[in-house]
Amino acid sequence: MTDPFLRWPGGKRRLLGELRQHMPETYKGYFEPFIGGGALFLAERPDYGYIGDANPELANVYNVVKHKPTQLIAELALHRNTAKDYYKVRQADRDADFTGWSDVRRAARFVFLNRTCFNGLCRMNAKGQLNMAYGRLKNPDITQARAIWAAHATLRRVRIAHASFDEVLKLARPGDFVYFDPPYVPLSPTANFTDYAAGGFGADKHRELWQLCVKLHRRGIKWMVSNSRTPQVLDLWRAFTTHEIDARRTIAAGPKGRGRVKEVLVTNY
Repeated sequence: MTDPFLRWPGGKRRLLGELRQHMPETYKGYFEPFIGGGALFLAERPDYGYIGDANPELANVYNVVKHKPTQLIAELALHRNTAKDYYKVRQADRDADFTGWSDVRRAARFVFLNRTCFNGLCRMNAKGQLNMAYGRLKNPDITQARAIWAAHATLRRVRIAHASFDEVLKLARPGDFVYFDPPYVPLSPTANFTDYAAGGFGADKHRELWQLCVKLHRRGIKWMVSNSRTPQVLDLWRAFTTHEIDARRTIAAGPKGRGRVKEVLVTNY
């Protein structure tokens, strides 16, 4: 099993056992259009498939890991875990010359910020600029050479795209499996985290995801959706099968705000 090379809020590494328990026993292609940290994808190591994300910097990271792992690791080794270096690197997408950065340099910037920021958040403002705070971690593994090489071996067999989640409708075929792990419906107004890409992911987007899943279901494509256990989620997905699971909340201002929470897996099989 390959460990994720990115930290990710709501990452599924601790839930892999339950996720895999509820997956189809067999499938052809594997699709994951909200790739995030990619824990399930990297654990499954599919023979072929598709991963994508609406965040252009994240999609670029996976493409660079697929095609240029050596150059990425070398570039990551140049970064230093200090507040001064962190905010200098974070500032780069506010500068005019950022558009001229190579794909490798951009990918290294993203991985460095991810490995050293607060809680592994990937947060963008309305202008599409990364704005997560410095994490003050003592000794983070920035280079992640072993994990990057392992991910590279799996990524060689899949297509990677910077695209909206509905792109899977054009590509998936009967017999394929799609895993959707969107930004969750918040448990409370203060627990909201939807700004992993410019534009956010609100109630209208969750409704669009439901509509997409209905279309996939009618075409005989199996899918599984993760989300928080809220009245809104249970009502939206009531026509399909829901499985309640225990998860650990990892995003909070302090340790008292973290703990076990209920989540749901929705399946159409």
